[in-house]
This record gives sequence, C-alpha cells and structure tokens, in this order.
Amino acid sequence: MKITAGAGILSACLLILGSGCASTTRSPADQLVEQGDYEAAVLAYEAEEARLPDDPLIKRNHGIALFRAGRRNDAISKLQIARALEPENPQTLYFLGRAAEETGETELALASYTDYLAATGRKDAVVRAKVHDLTFQQTNREIMEALEREQSIDPRSVPENTLAVSEFENSLSDPDLEALRHGLAAVLITDLSQVRELRVLERERLGVLLDEISLTIPAVDASSEAPSFSPIETVIGMKERLVLLQRPGGGAYYSGPIDAERGAAYVDAVKAFQRDRGLGVDGIPGRQTWKAVDEALAESSAYDPPPATERPRGAVSAENAPRVGKLLGARRFVLGSFAPLGDEEIQLGASLLEVAEGTQLPAGPPVVGPLPRVLRLEKTLVAQIFEALGVEPSEEERQRIEQVPTENFLAFLAYSRGLYLEDSGDFQGALDAYREAVSRDGSFQAAVDRSEILSVTSDDELDFDRSQLLDSIGSVPTTDPGLLLLIGARGALTPPPGAEGPPGGDPYVDSPKVGESEAVIIVEGDLPGGKGGQP
Repeated sequence: MKITAGAGILSACLLILGSGCASTTRSPADQLVEQGDYEAAVLAYEAEEARLPDDPLIKRNHGIALFRAGRRNDAISKLQIARALEPENPQTLYFLGRAAEETGETELALASYTDYLAATGRKDAVVRAKVHDLTFQQTNREIMEALEREQSIDPRSVPENTLAVSEFENSLSDPDLEALRHGLAAVLITDLSQVRELRVLERERLGVLLDEISLTIPAVDASSEAPSFSPIETVIGMKERLVLLQRPGGGAYYSGPIDAERGAAYVDAVKAFQRDRGLGVDGIPGRQTWKAVDEALAESSAYDPPPATERPRGAVSAENAPRVGKLLGARRFVLGSFAPLGDEEIQLGASLLEVAEGTQLPAGPPVVGPLPRVLRLEKTLVAQIFEALGVEPSEEERQRIEQVPTENFLAFLAYSRGLYLEDSGDFQGALDAYREAVSRDGSFQAAVDRSEILSVTSDDELDFDRSQLLDSIGSVPTTDPGLLLLIGARGALTPPPGAEGPPGGDPYVDSPKVGESEAVIIVEGDLPGGKGGQP
C-alpha cells in the first residue's frame, strides 16, 4: 500500500475505482473538474501524472485545471509540455491560448488560437473573434514600439518584397460610393497576398499608424479640456477608462499604472466591471465589454466627452511615404483610386509609390467598365499591378486571385460600408451592414465571416469555454482497479459505519494526524471485493 498526501483541498470527496465499485467513464480528477473543484483536481492530476508521466492528455487536463484554478503561468508551462507531446490537440491549444491571453502573452495566444483553427479544420466564430481582437492589440503594440524606436529603424533593412495598400481615393468625392474606398482596398490586399513572393501588410496596420502619427484630422476639438483616450481595444485605453469609472460601492475600478501590461489588478478590474454590468466574467474585454464601458462613461459625471468632429481616414502621399513606410516596414505602397463615369460606369486606377525615393509611377492605364462589375475590373487592375512589380503569379495563385468574392454589387457596397463602420468603432452598425451583405448574397464568404465574428457575445465565449472544458474531461483513462483516491478531511478514510478493517489495517487509514489538514491520499493495492473475491 502506498499513501500520498497533499494539502489545500477545498471540499471533501471520496472517489474509489475498482472491482465491485460503480464504474465511471471519467477519472476522479476529471470528475473534480466537472464539479468545479479545480484546486482538488490539480492535486488529483498530479497523482495521475506520477503514474503516467508521459501521457499528454493527463498533462493537458492538469494544465486546464491549473488555469481554471487561476494559476495561469503554471498552466502555460504545463500546457506547453502537453503540446510538445501532442502538437495538434485542440483543447491543449485552446486553453494554452486562454492562459496566454489572460497573462498578456499576445503572441503565444495568437499562435495557439491559430493552431487550434488549423488543427480542428473548423471556423469557430468565438476563436476567430479572439484572433481578430488580439491581432488588433498586437498591431497597436507594434506600432507604438515602432514609434518609440523610429530613429533607430534603418529603411534599408525592410525587405524589397513588402507592400502596403492604402485605402482607395474617391477621386470625385461621390458620397454614394465612399464606402468603396475600404472594400476595394480589402479585396486588393487579399488578391496580392495570394502570391508567396510578396509580403503584403494588413489593412488595419496602416490605419492604426496613420491615426497615431496624426496624419488624419483630429477626431476631437483640441481646445477641449476633456480627456482623450487611447483606442478602447487596447489595454491602455481600457485602463484610462476604468480609472474614471466608479464601482457601485465607491472607488475606481482600476487604480494602477496606465501601461500596456495585463497584470492581475487590471484583469480583476475588468472582471469586476463585467460582473457589475451583468456580462460574462472572464477578465478579457471584448466588443460587449467595450460597448458597456462606453455606455458607463456616458452615464458618468466624471467624464464630459468633448464634441466630435468629422475625421476622414488618412492618406499616404509622396510627402509622408518615407516615414510611414519605415514605421510600417513597407518598401512600396499601392495607391488605388476610383471615379464614377456617369451613372453606369466606373474607372479604377493604381500607382506604385516607392518609399525611399518618394516617386510614384502608374501601374498601367485606367480600367473602365460597368459599375456593377467593379470586382471584375479589380481583377484587371491587380494583373496590371503584378506586371508593374515584375511579379508572375503561379497558375495556382492566379486561379485563386481570379475568384470574385461576390457578383452582387449592392452586397459588396454593404460589406465595404461595414469595414468603414468597424474601423470607426461602430460595431453594431458594422454588423448590420455585414448582415445586409449576407442577405443579398449568402455565398459572400468575407461578409459571412465578419458577420459571424461581430455576432459573438460574452455568453457565447463562456459557453464555448465550457464546451472545450467538457470535451477535455472523460478522455483520460480511469484509475487502475487497484487505486483508491481520497480527497477530504481528517477521518474521511475510515471503515464504513459498522465495518471492521481487514487485518493489518489495510486499506483503511484511521489516524487523526492524517486528517488534521485536508489531503489527497492514494492507496495502491487490491481492494476488498476484488476479482474472485480475493482481497
């Protein structure tokens, strides 16, 4: 008989697996997870891991229990070991992403969630929404870091194959087609990205940079004394707002340093706000939390928002291209433009702007055709851009590029409007626009994807979290027949009322010292009532 004990268990529970006992498809540790007793489950998994030290599923579940118990750094370490043993296990990847996200390790969280999507072959909207939000946060952080080290950046270190695509210029300022600035740029980026030879920067990255270096008209009146905030999607932006918001019992939600660190005080502040607002409590701000924070600020007497003014999106020009390109890490910009020709036709054009020299050369002649076929015209335009760049796509790449996302012009216009509204922070308006695009063309996959991501709620995230947890338990083999696991307090491991312990006292333990603190006790050996009635 072997006895192993550990302290710190929250509740008493006796789990015995063996011949003559009720069978279960889940190990004792798994059952503790299901009951929500994560601290006890951690100790139980430690016992399981001692028996089977190389089992990736036990290590995975051990890591999940650590995460649920609030021990995020320990969870990351354990889950990384589990991933090394079984690289494509979905639950390992998902909870590694969750733990990394809560500790502010954005790169690790992004990599884990991306690997999860690749491993499952599914397009879970909850995970895709996390990837989208984390990508924005990482982009914002990288832009801030680039601005801080701007003087030390050598433009010559930027690879020659890097491109950035600016929003299209609405040459005639047609208000009915203004949204095409965003949609055409997005489609062009997608097409250019199909070629392995090129490295095309994300559309959002340029927008963040243009805002940060004040190439746009300020969104607020500079004479106002009211505070201006960093983007709410960033940690700094959330902290700036939570400092002003008061808890129901008094005191600010957050009172620590205003920096980009996702420390415990910040996570606790977000959780407290989510709890007070009836949201899903996970400590990770998402669209629902952002919206609630803005609403709370509007209700707060501590904040008097300044009057807003119109702010058009910034543009890249020959004058600012060297600085923008250096900060972005781009050697060339693709500058697109469009102009309606009457009510029936549209003209598209593009030029290439060299960052170092500031020179701008047209990428072929203007492309003219029917307005409803604007996406077909874009394919002609992108072919001219490839020719100007001296790039020859492979046949496989060309076939992907030639696929038109939608033949419905009104669907594309609604999608373009959704991109604009999302860039502006109007997530509900963007969702309505994406849904309109989908209603006009249900096969418009880009609109479907954006609609699904923006539809994710805090409750969806909590439900998905729970489903991944349930998928993980029950997959670890139950304890061997000769193993007894006790989790409880003093005196719990004693003969049942009216029963005599076998000679020698095994397998019962009746020692007050054992139970003076709560413990996990594992007894290895045959239990009474084993096979054939043999002890």
